[in-house]
Amino acid sequence: LKPGPYPAQYQGTFDLVYSFDVFVHMDLHEMRHTLHGVREVLKPGGLFFVSFANLLAPDGWRRFARQKHYSVGGFYFISPDIAKCLLQHAGFSVFKCSK
Repeated sequence: LKPGPYPAQYQGTFDLVYSFDVFVHMDLHEMRHTLHGVREVLKPGGLFFVSFANLLAPDGWRRFARQKHYSVGGFYFISPDIAKCLLQHAGFSVFKCSK
């Protein structure tokens, strides 16, 4: 995995990283790379709040079916299990997962 997307001076400097409606515009590979970068900039014990477009949510499939194809301006839908997998492989512990 290449170095994180953030400058070295930010490594281990943040208590909290908040990401809402950001990862919905990334494919799985970019999500993986960015999650590793977020992990690098957090202080030990730091917290990360993140949202993903949930394909299994009540409106998730309906929204997905309306898209003709993925684009950066659209949404990249994943399941909670895939989100947990990506987060755990990036070194995060998942405390709460909303459906």
